[in-house]
This record gives sequence, structure tokens and C-alpha cells, in this order.
Amino acid sequence: MARKYIERNDRLQDSVDQSKRSAGEKIDVQDATDVQSRSITFAKYQRPRTPTEATQVMAKELTSTVQDTGQYIEEVKTHMGKQMSTINKIKAQKEEFDRELELLQFGNQTPKADSHVDEMKKIRGELVEKKRFEEANLERLSNHIMITKKQVDQYQILIDEVDNKIKKRSPRSQN
Repeated sequence: MARKYIERNDRLQDSVDQSKRSAGEKIDVQDATDVQSRSITFAKYQRPRTPTEATQVMAKELTSTVQDTGQYIEEVKTHMGKQMSTINKIKAQKEEFDRELELLQFGNQTPKADSHVDEMKKIRGELVEKKRFEEANLERLSNHIMITKKQVDQYQILIDEVDNKIKKRSPRSQN
């Protein structure tokens, strides 16, 4: 019986030496109770050794997830802000278009007899505003016309002076 005990110790020593085997290798053990270490590890997913390490790993993952979520929320807010800005611009343009369209339509019609006084006052105010704008535009254009006429006159004076100088020099060069 002593011999059997010695052989068993030899086998245990072999299994301790070969404790780190590669995947797919078979362990040559006849008695399953002889194997002391029975753990399987995967290189890609290492299991934390202590509960503190597990907590730290989970905290790192949670922190990363929170940061990613924060960045995503900020990007969504920025995108939504741009979209809302565009929508508000379109609404403002539509209101302006409707107002101008109403002015144009009213310009071709007379106010209805059953129109409310407030509505007619509003239309009158808009018409007065449009008239003032057109008068100011007409004044600006007439000033521009006067300035342009003065510039044209100055150019004509310069052209006449150049023509006179050319005439004076032409007879001298021909002599």
C-alpha cells in the first residue's frame, strides 16, 4: 500500500506543475478527488478577486456609462435647439407672409361692412405704416437720383475739359 500512496503523490505533483494548461488539453487523472485546483478562467473576462475590486470595476463601468449618457443628452439637446430655432424662424416667416398677403388682398378690396372696428383700425394702421415706408423709400430714391444727376454733370464737365485739352494739343502736334 505504500507504493500506491507514493504514486498518488507523484500524480498530484504533476497536476500542480501543469495547473496552467491550455484550452482543450486533457488532464490525466484517474481519481477525480486527487485534483486540488478546480477552477476555470477565461482570459477575456477576469473575475475580480475581492468584493472591493468587483465594486471598483462596476463603479468604473457605471461612470463610463453615465458620461456617455451625458454626452448623448447634450448632443440631443443641441440638435433639438437647432430644430426649434429653425421651426421658430419658419413660423415667423409664415406670420410675415400672412400679414403681407392680407395687406395685398385688402389693397384690392374695400373693408366689409360687417367687419369689426378693431379689425378695421388694425388694417388702417398697417396701411398708414406701409404708406410711410413707401414715402420714405420714394424720398430716398429721389435723393439718389439727384446725387446721380450731379455725378453725371461732373463727369460731363471732366469729359469736356479733357476734350478741350486734346483739341489744344492736337494742332501743336500736327505742326
